[in-house]
Amino acid sequence: MAIELCAFEGWTRNLRLSNDAVELIIPLEIGPRIISYRPLTGRNVFKVLVDQAGRKQEADFRLRGGHRLWLAPEDFGHENSLTYVIDNDEVEHEVLNDHSLRVAHIAKAPHRLQREMRIHLAASGPKVTVEHTLHNAGLEPILGSPWALSVMAAGGFAIVSQPGLGTHPEGYAPNRRLVLWPFTDLSDERLRLGARLLRLYQTNRKPIKFGLQHREGWAGYVLGDHLFLKTIPYLEGQEYPDFGSNFEAFTNWDFLEVESLGPLQRLEPGASARHTETWVVFAGVNLPDPQEEEAFLAALEPYTQQL
Repeated sequence: MAIELCAFEGWTRNLRLSNDAVELIIPLEIGPRIISYRPLTGRNVFKVLVDQAGRKQEADFRLRGGHRLWLAPEDFGHENSLTYVIDNDEVEHEVLNDHSLRVAHIAKAPHRLQREMRIHLAASGPKVTVEHTLHNAGLEPILGSPWALSVMAAGGFAIVSQPGLGTHPEGYAPNRRLVLWPFTDLSDERLRLGARLLRLYQTNRKPIKFGLQHREGWAGYVLGDHLFLKTIPYLEGQEYPDFGSNFEAFTNWDFLEVESLGPLQRLEPGASARHTETWVVFAGVNLPDPQEEEAFLAALEPYTQQL
């Protein structure tokens, strides 16, 4: 187990958090973000936008890549946006112990929202727990949800399990919700809707996005022989943004995002909202054809159990 300073993709000050199985890179010159997560024997499964790597202190928001924390619902184009708070400057950081650290956005007026990540790596194996916190540093209440976005490297596909099919007339009540954006074309061949599995492929194509009220507990991304999985929490009885979505997936020409969202909350001044994900990543994975859904899900089970 080690936490050490390192250079990465043009940034000179980053924390490298590693154990016997995986490595994470957390930049200190921008953020809070996790810019890399990889098996020690494999590649970074997160996307890093080449033209934005190593840069900092830009005047407007940069997608940049990696894993980030936002506020939902999205308020693109709004003056003093709370979703697109600029994160191009140095972060607060604290090494909590040999396997845990904290990074936080330094909120500056007029920004009212401070973001924080606490990253805990297991002593052994691939498991990582990321605690996301949004803190209302302003003088007025904020209504929103923590929104955790993992920006995945190009060329793979997202996987989202679905509950087993029921029968009619016994299954007379609905049990799933699919949420669509105005630019989402259901005939797009990148989106595969199966009986037990939803898949979204990343290729060099225009944007597409969908959301779910997702109770299966996890989603993932297959990138060649690499497999990334993360938990998708759902709290019964809570209101979620975007027509009740606690999971969303987005892809465009460059990357694919696997996203989880927390419940909508009214944050009074000084209050915080927390949202936790658990991750695992593996290299050298050999999975069946995903069109053989039951066999594919059975092959995934030893990996999902490690969440």
